[in-house]
Amino acid sequence: MVATLVAPKARETVTDFAVRDGAVLTTLLGYSTADVPSCCPDVKETAKWQWRNGTFVRSTPGNAQNV
Repeated sequence: MVATLVAPKARETVTDFAVRDGAVLTTLLGYSTADVPSCCPDVKETAKWQWRNGTFVRSTPGNAQNV
């Protein structure tokens, strides 16, 4: 099975990745605006996906924080 959880156009980088109790947990680094340089992400959020009905479903909203 292969799945893309974070779309490339989202400009987010996964920094932590774990699988616990059937869920994928990650920490994502991203950008508050398109003007932020790719070298310097300024937003950090946690995300959780769970397998449901043959696909991964994001089960937590983004908890974005400025870094």
